[in-house]
Amino acid sequence: AVSAEFLREIGGFPEKLAEDAYLSIAASLRGRRVSLLDVVVWEGAPATLRSLIKQRMRWYRGHLECLSEVFRWRSQSGNTARLLVVVLQPVILLLLPTPFVVIAVHHFLNVEVPAYIMAMAYLEAFSLIAAPAYIVYRWKELRESSTLLAPLYWMLQSFIVLASVVAPSVPWFKTVRSSEELANRVEVNTIGAIR
Repeated sequence: AVSAEFLREIGGFPEKLAEDAYLSIAASLRGRRVSLLDVVVWEGAPATLRSLIKQRMRWYRGHLECLSEVFRWRSQSGNTARLLVVVLQPVILLLLPTPFVVIAVHHFLNVEVPAYIMAMAYLEAFSLIAAPAYIVYRWKELRESSTLLAPLYWMLQSFIVLASVVAPSVPWFKTVRSSEELANRVEVNTIGAIR
């Protein structure tokens, strides 16, 4: 629950893509108490790849809006570093294809790149390629075939973040779900609060 006093303090209910995260960050940065819930929410996944991409674009833009607010407001409660970790996900995902871009620019466009940057690019590219190999190696222990797709999914997410940064503004829309009836089932238990 959010008090009317708090909403007045931040200039009213935020017209943001991730208003839930925005309100939590605004409260935390102002030293207010933010509670977490032990919640199990049953909801259907987006029904189509297009719906998934639009949903993630909206989420990532919402995270980037929150990131800008963390820098703008600065914390009165000392939570700035913790909050940055929460909202930096789009930035981290955006960095995933960077080593491949650096290597391609150097080799195919003959652009001179400092040796230490090339070394870092090769190391990062190797780690991104080695991740699926490691998953294949440990597959019998992991026992989940969808794990093999995780690195590809991470790369897809990085391109979605890039699209959310450079594409024109996308209005909010309801995500088309594969199972709408699941979206209404929620189980809630309070587990604590953070300051």
